[in-house]
Amino acid sequence: MKWETFFKSLGIELRLARMAAGLTREDVSEITKLSLTAIETAEQGAADLELSNFVLLSHTVGVNPKELMKRAYNKRTS
Repeated sequence: MKWETFFKSLGIELRLARMAAGLTREDVSEITKLSLTAIETAEQGAADLELSNFVLLSHTVGVNPKELMKRAYNKRTS
């Protein structure tokens, strides 16, 4: 698996988890104090997403970061 593909999939999983939690990007921005741009970039699969921001975003949308990474990996290798 290419890293670019993995990060893209991770962004998709993050967005799906946010939507499943019933949160808008604006909600997540307000909760996390991250900019809308940072959230949009993360959901687009930015390879330069800081680990601390990924963990913060994952917990904010109610999913364990390890689980999000597992989902992203499994979707792109199956």
